Amino acid sequence: MEILKKALYSLSLLLTVVVVTFLFLPKDQLFFLAQEEALKHKVTLKYQNLEETLFSLDVKNLEIYYVGSEIVRAKSLNVGFGGVVLENISFKGIVKKAIGDSADRVALTPTPTFLKATGSFGSAEGNFEIKKRSISLQLTPSAKLLKNKNMLSGMKKEGNKYVFNYKI
Repeated sequence: MEILKKALYSLSLLLTVVVVTFLFLPKDQLFFLAQEEALKHKVTLKYQNLEETLFSLDVKNLEIYYVGSEIVRAKSLNVGFGGVVLENISFKGIVKKAIGDSADRVALTPTPTFLKATGSFGSAEGNFEIKKRSISLQLTPSAKLLKNKNMLSGMKKEGNKYVFNYKI
């Protein structure tokens, strides 16, 4: 669960940095800045193509490595005023073992519900409350993920959903 806590905190921090600096930096420079920051945490971002448009930055065929091992591959990443959207995602290595093979779409937005994701793991929604300094994640797991009791052990079951709350 510690990895999930760090991931959620990192995602919320990344979203905040992206939205604020998006207005002041060239978009490709923003991506290069994110690459440098990720390297500090042993995360490597590789991509095939980077295209800057008027209101967004599109990254094609993104691969994410943690400590040299590939963990995520996404056909596209779009960073714009509406947030960050990853599409056609396949999970590799330890991430695949933990949550499943793939996700159709993961959207991080500057709205109260900042995370929406669907995939082979089921579906998830999350929010980050700045004033309360808390992160909340609601997961509706797939049948496959329900078999992985380790992944769900730190979450509280509410009906057919699992809830994870974390104070920063």
